[in-house]
Order: sequence, then structure tokens, then C-alpha cells
Amino acid sequence: MAHVVTKVRLRPATVTVALSGTALDSIVAADIVAGGKTIIFTVAGDQWVATLGDDNQITTDFLAAIDSAQSEATGWDAEVRDNLAYTDLIRDNNTQCTLVLPASASYDITATETITATPPASSLLASSSPIVASPTFAVSSNEFLTPDIHSFSSFESGWDGWTNGGGGDPSSVSGGGNVSRSNAQAKIGSYSALANIPAVPGRTEEGGVTMASIFGAAYDEVYIAFWYGFDSLPQTHLKYLRFGPNGGSPNGGGLFYSYWGDWQELSWGADVGGLRCLVGLPIVPGEWHHAEMRYNHNGFDNPRAWFWYDGRPTWHNWPDAPFVYVNATGYNAQWVADGDSYYLDAGGSSPSKHSDLGQVYWMSIANIVNPSDAFNTYIDYVAVSTTRIGAVIP
Repeated sequence: MAHVVTKVRLRPATVTVALSGTALDSIVAADIVAGGKTIIFTVAGDQWVATLGDDNQITTDFLAAIDSAQSEATGWDAEVRDNLAYTDLIRDNNTQCTLVLPASASYDITATETITATPPASSLLASSSPIVASPTFAVSSNEFLTPDIHSFSSFESGWDGWTNGGGGDPSSVSGGGNVSRSNAQAKIGSYSALANIPAVPGRTEEGGVTMASIFGAAYDEVYIAFWYGFDSLPQTHLKYLRFGPNGGSPNGGGLFYSYWGDWQELSWGADVGGLRCLVGLPIVPGEWHHAEMRYNHNGFDNPRAWFWYDGRPTWHNWPDAPFVYVNATGYNAQWVADGDSYYLDAGGSSPSKHSDLGQVYWMSIANIVNPSDAFNTYIDYVAVSTTRIGAVIP
């Protein structure tokens, strides 16, 4: 009996390329200037050729196909795409490769750019035509959205809406301290806000200043961004920047300066219990650095806080207990993975948390650990918003 052989034509698999990575997380021009953002290419229905990522024409063509819909003279195509090198691209495995964007100091755009990646057929094992990757991503021209609670304060001609909490200009507290608009130091423009904490031997109460932004409404979550600088490292603890409810005292948690021997940096402080957690916001005397904090006080079971240092996500990793902090009274907090970063979950640190956030105080109050210590600290270009602000890098 003769065998009949039937030939079946197989339909080629649909090939797709999906984009992910930190470059797709609502980035801004400052992120491109700083570099370090990632674009992850994941192919389905095909494979990357083995030599993708090597020093060859395949890699050159692949990088050249990551293109902007705009054409500014100092935009993506001129300052990023045309300067990408094969060493920026890593072939992770048969179906994934990762591009790490280099720093692009001259990148400067006036309008949002939309970036599309179209891997050419030469980068794929079987495909005979280029594949348009999905999704596209955008680079915002300057920061994220305009701050909608308290816009950027540069203190060039006044206090820009900051008060002493009662409607007057920022002022000192009873224990001693001076606050002023100063042209001695500034990150942007010629002026910043200066808190001078003098040495007061024998001081029996806290000393410092009060500079407040009263929101005028209640929010579950806010972002605050600012440049900060110190002329020296205070040898004492410091209530640096604290949140409060819409009315009442500023005791809703925030940033503290922590002086713990080898550790001198801004830390997160709980509402109650005296819990302090290092978050990766170091202080370098004589230098300006940028801090941003996202603080959700009422949207989850526990308060949560995210942090950025000079525009990049930051957190702190204890050598002996990487993600959990517990103080002597049993209050605790822990770092929780959140994509490429971590947020700080206040856990049991805020059993009496407020139902809203309605004010923030820059309260440079020096605790009486060392009453003879004197120092200056500066703050500049401060903003508060319901959306991510980003680092303004002049």
C-alpha cells in the first residue's frame, strides 16, 4: 500500500518585542542627562542573534533604530541615539537584551519627545522584517508636571509662600536660631533659605527655626522635592522636615538629620516612637544635593515613603538586617521591593497616624544632644505636589 505524504504549511509565529525597564517610568530630561536608565527588550516568537551586543554592524543598526519622533538639535537623536555604543547593550539571553543609557550632559529639549524602538531583522534569528516594539515611551521636557500644591520656591525676591505657620514670615523658635533669605549660598539663582543654629552653651530647650508651607487642603499622598546643603556636619540630631495634618502640629513623620557616629545623613522619622531609618540621603559639607520624598500617609494600611537622591531612587541597606528596623519600644519599619526600587513601610510605627497631610515644616530644630554645636543649613528650589516632581538640575 502506497503511503501518502501530506505537506502542511506552518504559519509563522507572530513576533513581538516588548519594552520595559526604568526608562519607561515617566522619565524627564534630567534622567537622560544623568544616565543609568534601562530599556529592556523582550522578544517573543523569535530570538536575538548570538552576536547582538558585540562590536558589529548588527548592534550599530539595532541602536540606531531607537528613534525619536521629534528632531530637536540637542534632543534624543543627536545626543543619545547617535552616541550609543555597543558596550551599552547587553544580550541577557536568547529573548532578552538590556540597554543602559549613558549620561548625556548636552541633552536639552523644549518639548516632550516620544521614543520608538524598531529592532531590525538583522538582530533577529528568523524574522525577515523589522519589528516595531511596544510600547513607545516619552521623555518630558523639564520635570514631571507643574507642582500643584506649592510651586518651586527659589527665594529670589521673597519667601514664596513660606510662613511661620501663622501667616507671618519664617521665624526662630524659642531655643534660639535664625532664618533668612541668604545670598551666601544658592543652587539655583542667587538666594536660598538659610537656617543658622548658633551655639548656645547651657541651652535647656531645643533651638532652631520654623518655615512652613500650609497646603490649604488635605491629601493622602504628597511629593516634596528640594536642594539641600550644610556647611558642616552637626554633632547633634535635628528635626529637619516634618509633615502634619490639615491643621494641628507637624507630627506626621518626615525627615530628620541623624548623627550616629559614622552615619550623618537625612533619615526618615516615624510619627511616634522615636523610630529613625536611614534612607540613603547623605550630607556632604559644602555640596548641594537633591532630595525627593513621596509620602503616602493614608492610602494604605501603613504609611509608606519613597526617596530619590540626586534624581535616582535610593534606600538604605543595613549590613546585618537589610530591610527591617525595630527600636527599643517595639515600633518597626521595613523596606519593601517596588520594581527597581524600595519603599519604606512604617508598619507598627504609626498606630495613631493622621487621616491626611496638610502641611510641611522645614524645622531645623537641634535637639539638646550637644547644645554647644553651631551650623548652617540651606534649602533651595522647594516644591510640593500630588505628582512626581523630579530633580531640577541647572
